[in-house]
Amino acid sequence: MKTHSSLHSGTSAARGRMLFVDMLRGIAMILVVLMHSEDHFGSINRFNTLLTPYRMPMFFFISGFLLYSSNFTPVLFRKRFSSRIVAQLFPTIVFFTIYTIVFPYFTFEEAVFSVTKNGYWFPLVSIGLFLLWTPLLLIVSRVSKGWSNVATFIFLAAIGLYALVKIDMVLYNHDRAFYTRYLNSLLMMQPLVKNSCFFLFGMLTSIVFREIDSREVNKNRLGVTAALVAVLFVVAHQWGVEHTGMELLLSPLCIAGVLFGVFFMAYSLNEQLSRLKICRYTALIGTMTLEIYLLHYFFLSGFNEAKRGTGLTDGVSPLWHIPMAFVIIALCLLTVRVMKRIGVYRFLFPKYKDFDALVKRMKAGRMEFAD
Repeated sequence: MKTHSSLHSGTSAARGRMLFVDMLRGIAMILVVLMHSEDHFGSINRFNTLLTPYRMPMFFFISGFLLYSSNFTPVLFRKRFSSRIVAQLFPTIVFFTIYTIVFPYFTFEEAVFSVTKNGYWFPLVSIGLFLLWTPLLLIVSRVSKGWSNVATFIFLAAIGLYALVKIDMVLYNHDRAFYTRYLNSLLMMQPLVKNSCFFLFGMLTSIVFREIDSREVNKNRLGVTAALVAVLFVVAHQWGVEHTGMELLLSPLCIAGVLFGVFFMAYSLNEQLSRLKICRYTALIGTMTLEIYLLHYFFLSGFNEAKRGTGLTDGVSPLWHIPMAFVIIALCLLTVRVMKRIGVYRFLFPKYKDFDALVKRMKAGRMEFAD
């Protein structure tokens, strides 16, 4: 396994191989399935409500973190652009189409012109953020002098965009059909602008991370400080939610502050976490985020259809969605394994992952997963 000292090159690829990145992505994926399972089988609880502001932003935060590179070249851009289109867009379109046919809750046109895209909005927004910000990052990194100017640009852009989506309500409630149907629904402009903030803050964290990682830092002190930062911003965000007048100002900073604190806390504990099997399993889930996200809707809807009118859940604890969520994740991973055995996995997911090899590395504690 890579050690902290071997990461001083500061490259995105080296950082991506650290367990804590995959672990956080895995935790976020588990929380997503828990939330969707709760929507189908449980009842809304305070735990889910508390985590809602941080769950999806964590994905975009990590995407921005892994994307940033101090040596971002046109060649690297073209390589990553090609990879995103092949690895994310193609399987998303395939599974969105199959799901819409199998579970026709909406017509195909209604699903396409829906902001949520039948639930498949997340990978599409992730691709959109890459297409929106990577070319501009390439330009800024070429004309700026030093990382501090790039960091300043990213920070201001993130705050400005969040202010746009929170204050200028044109993206939410515009009377003209063109904005409503095409920009906000078909092109998902509102989620793109909203999540740009966290994507950009992830890039900003990557810059800070690179500076910290290049120096001798007391990991215990960093972890304690990061934990305090996360708690402070959680409290601040909750206070802002209860005082609506301040929410517009506090939301982006507080959510990003929580993610920043959690990110550095996990980084400081990376070596300890790598020894725990549960963390390695969580990291394994993190490497299969796209597959689980695209597949879990089929199992959720299938179970939902199967139990409809049967009374199977009558008298069952409202918390039974929790074990159901882990059953669904296990079924998604089993499906990946079956697809690999019958030879369709490589077609559906062109950026091929050797799932068996990932499991072996997970068991051996060699967590060189994410990229």
